[in-house]
Formats: sequence, C-alpha cells, structure tokens
Amino acid sequence: MTKRLYKTFNYLLSAILGMLGFQSCDEVIPGGGMECMYGTPSAHFVVGGKVVDEDNKPVADENILIRPAGMNYGVRKQLTTDADGNYKWDETGFPMNKLKVVVIDPDSIYENDSTEITLKQTEKGDGDWYDGKYEGKADFKLKKRK
Repeated sequence: MTKRLYKTFNYLLSAILGMLGFQSCDEVIPGGGMECMYGTPSAHFVVGGKVVDEDNKPVADENILIRPAGMNYGVRKQLTTDADGNYKWDETGFPMNKLKVVVIDPDSIYENDSTEITLKQTEKGDGDWYDGKYEGKADFKLKKRK
C-alpha cells in the first residue's frame, strides 16, 4: 500500500512540475523544443574617454568608476586616467546597454562628475550565450573646486 502511494505521489508531482514548465535537459522532444544549455550570458565591452580640465589640459590619475546605470552602489570596474587623461575599459561581462561613468578626483582639486551612456552594439552575438560587442564613450571636462 505504501509503495503504491509513493508511486502515485511521484506521478502527480511529475505532472505538476511538467505543467509548470520544468523538464529534464536530457529529454529529447520530438519536433524540436528548447535546447538546454548551461552558462551565463556575456558581452564584450569597450568604453573609453578623456578627462580634461577647464583649459582642455589632460588630467592624470583621476579615478573612473563604471557601474550599471541606475545604480548608485557597486562598481563594475575602477580605472585610473593615464598621463594624457585617457581611460579605457575593455572587458567581457554580463550584458547591459547602459552604464554610469563617474570621475572622482582623489586630490579634491576638481569637482566630481558623472554621466550615463547608452552603449552601441558593434558586433552581433552568436545567438546563444554571447550577446556581442558593445562600445561607448564618455569624455569629461572637470571644474576646479571653489
């Protein structure tokens, strides 16, 4: 009797999970169906720009924070400007199409600045987990603190 109860329970549970859309990935579905894949979506990002002062002179050693747009916490990447005021983020990560770029002056000579940029897709993905290549640019003209 107990064995029969467990068997019935297993059939019912399998039917309920099937109706909810859960299925085994090794199951072959006649006529097609969802291909089961495991992984994490990714995209390649190239974001760069230049930081200058009010006299258009490059500003070196400024901290650049890159984070998803709409978030005032968490940092996707932290960079530093070079001697010519340039910075570049070239990395693969979780796909997104908007970023917030923040400039923070560690010496407090200049006011901090930020902007949101919409990334442009420059290469298509493979149709699976890779979403393609996205590029963006954000230049800054920093004002001196008063």
